[in-house]
Amino acid sequence: MSRNIDTVADQLRELRGSSDSLTSASQEVLPYSRRIGDALGALRSLVTDNTPTEHLSSDLQVVHGIVAALIGSEKASELLRQLP
Repeated sequence: MSRNIDTVADQLRELRGSSDSLTSASQEVLPYSRRIGDALGALRSLVTDNTPTEHLSSDLQVVHGIVAALIGSEKASELLRQLP
């Protein structure tokens, strides 16, 4: 179990250190910082099963809209395709 936790922690460290568009945007002081927080919170809810199954499609559309406003539609679509 500890080994699995270490592996996941290593993967999270790598992701946090990556220079993807959303990470870069969240590290900048922008007038959109609240929207970035909203997008990250909504993504967290989706991937941690806090979103009811019947709301997945609509919640994904909302997240896509928020993220697309920040980094563009194509990059937002790519981000959502990478969700677990």
